[in-house]
Amino acid sequence: MAELILKDESYKLMGLMFRIHGQLGTACKEKNYQDAIEMIFKKENIEYDREKEVSIPFEGNQLGGFFVDFIVSDKIILEIKAKPFITHADVRQAMRYLQATGLPLAILVNFKREKVESKRVVNSNPKS
Repeated sequence: MAELILKDESYKLMGLMFRIHGQLGTACKEKNYQDAIEMIFKKENIEYDREKEVSIPFEGNQLGGFFVDFIVSDKIILEIKAKPFITHADVRQAMRYLQATGLPLAILVNFKREKVESKRVVNSNPKS
């Protein structure tokens, strides 16, 4: 069932990411892609938070200073990359964000490739 989590929302987001990649290509920095995403979200009236701080639990305390690129419609974490490939560390970081926020899904999008690279990370214990 994990592949069905927020399927329609995921497809819509990825369509927007392909559109951005088609216009900007592979030569930009992460911030350029983030700015383009924000402009499209505003134009499409998509609810989002940008660079929202997330606290991660550690030994009964909360460690702050971690910032999620986007939280879309209070459902999906969207992390933007502009590097050769998405790493296991990127996936682990997204999972920590999911666990800290209780959201069900994170999508990592890498614009630095000829074709947009994406990874879905599913939280097996989302908050209801």
